[in-house]
Amino acid sequence: MTVKHPVLLTLAIGALVPGAAAPAAVAEPAKPTKTRWATVNICDTVANPDTLGVRASVPGNGTSERIYMRFRAEYFDRSRKAWRPVKGQGVLPFVHAGSARFRTRETGYRFLFPSDTAATFQLRGRVQVEYRRARTGRGERVVRRVALITSSGVVSRSPAEGDPRGYSAARCEMKVEPRPEPDPLP
Repeated sequence: MTVKHPVLLTLAIGALVPGAAAPAAVAEPAKPTKTRWATVNICDTVANPDTLGVRASVPGNGTSERIYMRFRAEYFDRSRKAWRPVKGQGVLPFVHAGSARFRTRETGYRFLFPSDTAATFQLRGRVQVEYRRARTGRGERVVRRVALITSSGVVSRSPAEGDPRGYSAARCEMKVEPRPEPDPLP
């Protein structure tokens, strides 16, 4: 399952606000494996301008648990020498990635970064993963959490989701150009 609707993010310099508080504490990122990884699979291409694509895979465990993923775009704050969350809609709500019955679950998200000013950004993705178990009449309970940071060299089961096909990187350097104003109607 791939979410195909991009989130529009304003990435003007003022929107990055150095020193903004990070979201609540997240588990330390897990080391990538053959079935557990996150990668940048789209980075500002001709077909996907001003776009950061993040794709992730986690192993199933053969149970009836459900797997959820939350995608977040982060930028490198050069003045603080630290990765910071992109303000605005740079953090998505959890999306259902599928059942844990299967060997792996894989999905992705595309962030769109339109801008009114020219700028260059170093971006990466962070993915929070939750395995949830249903409780009779009481919704779901989180039984396990995993955090992933984008890395390069992973092999997606859906290489066509990348641009170019099969692309995998840890980071994305994006040069955002201002979009020209449309000509007024006569």
